[in-house]
Amino acid sequence: MYKRKKSNHSDRSYNHRELIAHGSLEFPCGRYFTTLHIDSHKQSVEWHWHEELEIVCIEKGDSEVHIPGQTIPFREGDCMLLNANVLHEMTTSYTCELSSLVFHPTLITGSKDSIFYQKYLRPFIRAVNIPFQIWQNDMEDTAFIRECFYAAYNHMKDEAGIGFEFYVRENLTKIMVHLLRQVDHREIPNFSGKDISAVRIKDMLDYIHAHYATPLTLKMIAKVGNIGERECLRCFSQTLQTSPMQYVLKYRVSRGAAMLKEKNLSINEVASLCGFDSPSYFSQLFKRHYLCTPREYRERN
Repeated sequence: MYKRKKSNHSDRSYNHRELIAHGSLEFPCGRYFTTLHIDSHKQSVEWHWHEELEIVCIEKGDSEVHIPGQTIPFREGDCMLLNANVLHEMTTSYTCELSSLVFHPTLITGSKDSIFYQKYLRPFIRAVNIPFQIWQNDMEDTAFIRECFYAAYNHMKDEAGIGFEFYVRENLTKIMVHLLRQVDHREIPNFSGKDISAVRIKDMLDYIHAHYATPLTLKMIAKVGNIGERECLRCFSQTLQTSPMQYVLKYRVSRGAAMLKEKNLSINEVASLCGFDSPSYFSQLFKRHYLCTPREYRERN
């Protein structure tokens, strides 16, 4: 099953751009633990984006991280930093456990007028050609990244402790300084050509996630992205490796799986709330995605 454990932080929404703050205005950092399992209603962290930076470490199992136009293998023991405003998804072929910290750049820079933000963080988070950095388990500096990450992660557990915020900020700063030194000395692949498609996709996904329960057409989705239908098909295929309408159906089914946990809703009601006119079609698609019927899935969960 999918779990996200945290310490007094608001739930995260993967329906579209995350609008709920991670942590608080005074201390914008959230600590999370996630379990993904192929047999659960949450087989993936669905496509989403946020203005915060995110550092993720895999505790157990393997997964894949998808960003527009690229798939990154993410294995046990690896750590990854996802840059701000990067559209991303995470999937697993069976099961994996993840620890993560999501934090706003100003946590370590203070004011956006500071030299720390203007000289270092602002150029980094605006670099569309640096959507992520991965430290694989066998890399020389991964041990250092993990040490700093877990120092910050564990101090986040001690929210009543005096000065825990200093330790969290200190260790996240160490990671960012280490990363910025690496960026200065490596050849960075150019992802800028995919940036326009990513912006369009964000708008279209926001629309789908907000209106999935209503009738949707390719024309309606393309209009949101201010593009033609053919370009919409190309944009989805290039960025998400699927078609707009296939994405709509998959998203509706995933919402249905979540709703099936509400025992007061009948399967017919769930189908209707997810935008399906036909309960039998909902059941057919559900079985294709989850390898069981909605009724069997409800009994398991």
